[in-house]
Amino acid sequence: MFVALSFIIGTTHSYFWNKFWVFQATDNGVSRQEFGKFLIVSIIAGFINVGIASGVVNFMNPLLGLTLDQWANVGGVAGSAVALMASFVGFKVAVFHK
Repeated sequence: MFVALSFIIGTTHSYFWNKFWVFQATDNGVSRQEFGKFLIVSIIAGFINVGIASGVVNFMNPLLGLTLDQWANVGGVAGSAVALMASFVGFKVAVFHK
């Protein structure tokens, strides 16, 4: 329950930062349709993050002499990086396009 609540609060917070700071929206209103699209892109980015991180950790052997814990961190960073790019493109193309 706390994970779901924190996701909703974090996504709502992210919506406003992205709308008014990153994409510099000129309208001050919040539409359900726009927020719904933002939520869908955020959920997809979350699945991308988990999928990439899990793939790196579970299907690749650690490289460069890294320990399993260090390799898990590499997977987490890789998943986060790909999800960040995917969410930015999704927000720009599907949510906040002009």
